Amino acid sequence: MNMLSTNPTPENNKSSFKTNVGFSRNDAKPEGLGQFVIAIFVICLIYPHTAMASGSIELSLPPPSLAKWYKPTNKRQVWLHTMFRLRRAMQAVRDYGAEGDHTAMNKWANKLVKDYRSLPEMVPEWRDDIDLRWADRLLQASKQNDIKKVNLALRKLNVSCKSCHKEHRAIVAATYRSPDYKKLLVPDSDKGKDIKFKQAMKNLSHTVNRIMIALQDDRRDVAHSSSQLLDTQLHDLGTVCKTCHKDPTSKTRILGKTTSPDMEKLWQSMKQTNTKDSQRQLGHLSVNICARCHGIHRTLAGLREMVLPDN
Repeated sequence: MNMLSTNPTPENNKSSFKTNVGFSRNDAKPEGLGQFVIAIFVICLIYPHTAMASGSIELSLPPPSLAKWYKPTNKRQVWLHTMFRLRRAMQAVRDYGAEGDHTAMNKWANKLVKDYRSLPEMVPEWRDDIDLRWADRLLQASKQNDIKKVNLALRKLNVSCKSCHKEHRAIVAATYRSPDYKKLLVPDSDKGKDIKFKQAMKNLSHTVNRIMIALQDDRRDVAHSSSQLLDTQLHDLGTVCKTCHKDPTSKTRILGKTTSPDMEKLWQSMKQTNTKDSQRQLGHLSVNICARCHGIHRTLAGLREMVLPDN
């Protein structure tokens, strides 16, 4: 199952967040307060000093060539790991320079420049953002063991890194490091068929609220049967989560064995006809499962859906 989109290629390769209504991209429409809040949140993160001063902000969508270096087009997140190596090499050059270890500094300077020079080859559209002059100067300064010039070159390269990250990092993360939930199907054991991910989320919300309503109205049979349905729905969702969360710890923690005790506590409180405790247990379950996952995935997913509504 491919969980990430491939090449996003909107005609003008631009997106625009508007501070008055929420969001616009070509003829895309705002979808309520939730997405408006996400848009403002992301704007403030990326442009903390100017987001609200201007009427709108344009964010560039990733160039098509970048898709080759991310899953699912590539087997590995090549671009991401290249960024990791660059950051590690910059720190190594700086640290070894401060320690006076010329051999180690020069080794890492060569690693850094090799990866840095690969960037415009990987993504030609960003060639103008890559300052190869300072990469060459860094290498020359390192060979000459000129620590002052090495640190100057590192600072100059860091400026180019920050500039590119400021413009592109959030959108790239939303595009290539967030699942495309539109493509996901979740089994519905109650109906005996697969349903879209968004419908599965709506069903979960409906079931949780149905339990809470039934508890408040002292309809314990409805609350109990709905809680059993909730357990089934969570199990169905967990089978999809495991397509990404593959390590044993994640499988146990995310809608796995750690969920079972919470459901058991909810059922026990219902048997004891303790309404307040049942409500408390349901709230704990919602925070422990729903809110925790939403806090990780929902903001990026909302941003992705807004900037790539047609994907």
